[in-house]
Amino acid sequence: MAVVTVVLAVTARPVARVLTAVSLAVLTISAAAPATLCPPERPGPQEIPPLEELERRLFEAVNKERASRGIPALSPDPALYELARRQSQDMARLGLLTHFSATAETLTERLRKAGVLFVANAENVARSDSFDPELIHESLMRSLEHRQAILDPAFDQAGMAILRGSDGAYYATQDFIRSLMVSDEQKVRERILGAVAEAARERGVSPPSPIEDVHAAAKDFALFKGAGLELPPIPPAYGAASARFISGGDLDALLATARTIETKGFRFVGAGSWFGRTSEFPGGAYVVCVFLIPGDQALDMSVAGRRQAVLDALNGVRAAIGCQPLELDAGLCRQAEVSNLLRLQRGPQGPPRGTYLATWFYNTQDLGRVPDGIRKAVGDKALRKAGISVLSQETGAGFSVNFSVAVILED
Repeated sequence: MAVVTVVLAVTARPVARVLTAVSLAVLTISAAAPATLCPPERPGPQEIPPLEELERRLFEAVNKERASRGIPALSPDPALYELARRQSQDMARLGLLTHFSATAETLTERLRKAGVLFVANAENVARSDSFDPELIHESLMRSLEHRQAILDPAFDQAGMAILRGSDGAYYATQDFIRSLMVSDEQKVRERILGAVAEAARERGVSPPSPIEDVHAAAKDFALFKGAGLELPPIPPAYGAASARFISGGDLDALLATARTIETKGFRFVGAGSWFGRTSEFPGGAYVVCVFLIPGDQALDMSVAGRRQAVLDALNGVRAAIGCQPLELDAGLCRQAEVSNLLRLQRGPQGPPRGTYLATWFYNTQDLGRVPDGIRKAVGDKALRKAGISVLSQETGAGFSVNFSVAVILED
């Protein structure tokens, strides 16, 4: 009766998470206890087929098993075949069933050393008295952990080997990975921004506007984070900006996480990414930085909304000293608008014509702030009406705006 002994090692898949500080993921390796299985004896040919044929038959047995359950077939990968052969060679030479190489390297370490990119990996090893690939496959399928590795739909590539040891036993290795294809930085940025914008619209929020300069800064931040370096300070021009980091090798998982980023209250956005191997993701991972910048919410206000914001600020001053609130007058607002336009185009032109008590001009980035120079005039209890004009003046930074305000006060 042929005897097959099998052992499994699985590397857990890291999960993409969004953090405002450092993104963490832990890779764990667990090995199932060796199990000696005794399937029914099967007759085999007297001549031992070439090892390449044994490998092919073992691979075909796995894909046949997956196909019978509607699971996508595995693709053979030359690098994985080479790693599997080396592992079988080490076990055959040592006469030892193990997941460690002759140099004490785990599968994860061997994959990294070989330059293989992956999201997750697993390895089955077996020792058999028979070279029969179908018999080895049946024995592996009788073990829950080994069957799970063989049938895991997340795995898409594999390499397999069967070698004979000096002890006469056959040592089989199956190396599985979920492969990782690297996308260029621009494509990653576009997909991340698309996910953020789509999620914002689904929440009924206007998506923040992408800014090219902010993309460049986000890319630098992602590089620093991926390299484990101290992050530079956020540019002062960004104001109360928020930097969000997402890490992981699965781009689809990153996009799902990006959709959870709350954008309400932010007007501008920038995204950048870095790809490489880290201690958290030895198979390779993206580190994505998403910058969210509040900007000036007054930019989203209508003309009437900006005018009302100034009026509320003026009436706040009057209420504090017991004065009746001012009311907007359409005629005075038109006069203030004309005067404000002339001021911006030609410089100060003097007060508008008509009956008035006071006319004030000032520049501000905060429509809720009343300059000291106008506070005393606003406190005149005889005043009843106001005309207000608010015109925007873009600043060089692009994240805030100056407003030119004209106020006409009349009793």
